[in-house]
Amino acid sequence: MTGVCHRLPTLLLVAVAAGAAEPGVLSWTLDPAGAPLRAVAGTPRQVPTPGGPAVLALGVAPGDAECLVGTVPAGAPSAPPFTLEAWIHPTQCGEWDRLALNWGAPGHRAYHLALHRGRGSLVVCQRDGTEVFCEGGRIEPGQWTHLVGVADPAARRLRLHVQGELVAEVPFDGTMAEGSGQFGIGDSATDFAPGLRFRGYLGALRAWDRALTPTEIAARRTADQARFTTAPKETGLTRALALKAIAERHALDDAQAAEAAQLLGDPDPSVRAA
Repeated sequence: MTGVCHRLPTLLLVAVAAGAAEPGVLSWTLDPAGAPLRAVAGTPRQVPTPGGPAVLALGVAPGDAECLVGTVPAGAPSAPPFTLEAWIHPTQCGEWDRLALNWGAPGHRAYHLALHRGRGSLVVCQRDGTEVFCEGGRIEPGQWTHLVGVADPAARRLRLHVQGELVAEVPFDGTMAEGSGQFGIGDSATDFAPGLRFRGYLGALRAWDRALTPTEIAARRTADQARFTTAPKETGLTRALALKAIAERHALDDAQAAEAAQLLGDPDPSVRAA
């Protein structure tokens, strides 16, 4: 595996310690000293959103980084309780779309937050090796989604929230296996599966070392919603190449096909809607 270290805004990844007065008091960068996250298969690319933040493109256009991997950063979940929060704008939803995970080969699995057949998915591997799935909600390509997974050992429950709503809740024994010692955004750092990588835009990824309550999660979604209302603004050739890349993996809808035709002139059949 090869990769290059790239610096991106610290606010892309935020680890919030229990008792911190404000979110973001503790933060990760994508190039922390001694524990860089490496870009795989391309270069990290930031894309503006009208009226909102610049976001990270993962596998959208040719040359984009497809995932970021490395040693587990300080502040990433190492044991329950924890909360993982993400704002995502997928360009496709496949069988699996890996998002944030400490997940390797069997015997080296801890947790992953992902999309599974268009639903949100939080999976925790208990110390006894049992993998507990908490899945629900509906996530559509081409729109911003607020996705939150919670491991609450006091209640012995895993919870999943989509767009601020509790969509799934399952029991677990309150433990978590050690995992691989590596952290991935978009794919596993030690068990690569290019066909299972998240494709789209990542607006924010935050972690807490406590279980946020449903009320707190709903409030966070409301507070952030205004920042994630418009689509990332791809322009010109980059947008055309992004549409072509999407079409090679996933059928375009009518609006995307019309836009591709306008940008590319007379696109080949692979760019037309199915």
